[in-house]
Amino acid sequence: MRHFKKNESRALLFKQIALTFFFITIGIVGVIFYISFSWATILLTPKQDFFTQRFLIPVVENLDSSISQDAIRGAVVQKELEYTAWFSPQETTTSVQRTTGTLTIVNKNPQPQPLRATTRFLSSDGVLLRLKNFTTVPANGQIDAEVYADKEGDLGNFDTSRLTLPALWPAMQEKVYGRGFTPSQSGGSQIGIIRQEDIERAQQSSIEALRDQFSELLSASQGDWKPQNPKNMIDFKVKDALVSGKAGDTVNRFQVTVRATYTGIIYDMQDMAKKVDEKLREQLSGGQDLIPPAEGDTEYAIEDANESTKSALIRVTAKAGKILGEDTEAFSKKNLVGLNKEQIAAYFMSYPDIIDVQVHFYPAWVTRAPFLTDHINVMLKR
Repeated sequence: MRHFKKNESRALLFKQIALTFFFITIGIVGVIFYISFSWATILLTPKQDFFTQRFLIPVVENLDSSISQDAIRGAVVQKELEYTAWFSPQETTTSVQRTTGTLTIVNKNPQPQPLRATTRFLSSDGVLLRLKNFTTVPANGQIDAEVYADKEGDLGNFDTSRLTLPALWPAMQEKVYGRGFTPSQSGGSQIGIIRQEDIERAQQSSIEALRDQFSELLSASQGDWKPQNPKNMIDFKVKDALVSGKAGDTVNRFQVTVRATYTGIIYDMQDMAKKVDEKLREQLSGGQDLIPPAEGDTEYAIEDANESTKSALIRVTAKAGKILGEDTEAFSKKNLVGLNKEQIAAYFMSYPDIIDVQVHFYPAWVTRAPFLTDHINVMLKR
C-alpha cells in the first residue's frame, strides 16, 4: 500500500514537470511567434520648406584648371538679322475724297469717237463723273475707261444704266454714252492714323519675330550643346529701326525694317542640370534632402556674354525645397523598440521637421513596436 502511494506521488510530480515544460514551450513559441510575425509601419509627414536661390554659372568653350569649378562647357553664338513687315494703324478716320472707278463708253457711230480728259458723264439722277484720260472709243464698239467723281464725298447709289455726255448735241448723245459704272475707291473711306504706340508695337513685334528666328537657329545647333530655354537665352542690340511713316501720318499701312544683333548661349544641358543641383544642395543642412525644382520652376537668363573670349555668365533662378532626410537620427529604429502608438507619435513629433505621424501595428492585437528592428518600417510621405 505504501509502495503504491509512493508511485502515485512520483507520477504526479512527473505530470507537473511535464505540464510545466509544456506551458514553458507554449510561452516560448508564443514569444517567437510574436517577435517573428509582428510588424510596425510608421508613416511620417515631414515639413516642406521651399526657397528660391539665385546664382551665376560661367560658360566657357574650353575648361581648364584656371577656370572656376562652377563653370560648364558651352559657346557664345552671335548673328545679325534683319526683318521687314507691313503693319496697320490701330486708329482710323474717315477720309473724304473723290470716288473713282471704271465706266463703259459706248459708240454707235461708224467712225471712232475721241474724248478728251475731263469729259463729263451725267446720270439720270444728277451724278456727274469725268473722264480721267484722253480716250478714243472705237467705231460701233465700246471701251472701259477710268473716271472720277466731279465732287468729293460718297456718291451713294445712283442710276448707272445710262450716263449722257452733256457736251454733245442731243442726237449725238443717243449714239455716244456711258453705262455700268464700277467704283474702285469710295469717296468716304476709312484710313489709318499712325500713332507712336503703333510704331513701338510694330518694332517690338519685329524684334520678337527675329528672336523666334534666332531661337530656332540655336535649337538647331549641332551636337550635345543646346540652350535650356532658347527664347530666354537670347540677348539683342537693335542697330536700325526704319519706319516708312511718322506719328500723325494718315496711311492704310506702314512698313518697318529692324536690323539687330542677337547673342545666344549654347551649353551642355547635363552639365547645367548637375551644376544647378549642386548649387541647390549647398543650401541644405545636415540630415536634409532636396526637393528638386518642378517643371517651370527654374529660369535661365544671360547675365553677360563675350564672343571674343568665348565665355558667358548665365543667371539661374531656381525654386526648390528642403525636407527631412531618412538618414537622420530621428529614423534610428532602435529608439522605437517596445514603444506603443502614443509613445512613437510623441517621439517623432518632438522633431520640428515632422508635422504628422501615423502608426499601424500588425497583427491587430499587437500594441507595441516589435523587438526586431527590421520589422519596423519608417516611411516618409512625400
